[in-house]
Amino acid sequence: MKKLIFILIFIFSYSYEITDIKTYSQYVKPDNIQIFLNVETQNIQLNNLLKKISDIINSSKNICQKADYNFYPVYDKNGNFRIYKASINISCIFTKNKINEFSKILSSIQTKAKIKMNSINLVYENKEKILNILRKKAYKNAQTTAKKLSDTLNKQCFVTQISFNCPVNKKPIPLYRSYNTVTPLPIQKNKINLTVFYKIECY
Repeated sequence: MKKLIFILIFIFSYSYEITDIKTYSQYVKPDNIQIFLNVETQNIQLNNLLKKISDIINSSKNICQKADYNFYPVYDKNGNFRIYKASINISCIFTKNKINEFSKILSSIQTKAKIKMNSINLVYENKEKILNILRKKAYKNAQTTAKKLSDTLNKQCFVTQISFNCPVNKKPIPLYRSYNTVTPLPIQKNKINLTVFYKIECY
């Protein structure tokens, strides 16, 4: 038994364990832009208000996929009717080459109502494809490193562990200078990072 323990200690005393962390990156542009709008309008006549709502929704339907609205009467402190108000929520998703068309829609709506952009999201449909490319590259490089170590140390080296973490570095991207202007700014690139931890053991 003592002899076996000695042999195992002898073997492992000449083994090596190498760990490292590397980051692989690729710049990407968004495939689509998703914007949620809140539109507020008012009119003293209910029929006129409903017509304005219809006009706003129709003007956006070529590029926006969903719209819902509600309207309500407003009274003064004495209970006297003042006006009808409406709130419209519009969801739009479109390719980046349609941003000028979206600007025209905003211009059209702004002549009838007040607009707020609740959120702007960039959609990456090709994100998983890019991550798979980076994973393959990371795995191949780890195997190459193991082979080089085998030649250098004159030992058999193997990749025994590899793990990935893949955040997307998103910078705030102002597509528009403010809610009151429809002049688009250039869409910047974002970077997909794949952080790789790997362990190589040599015997």
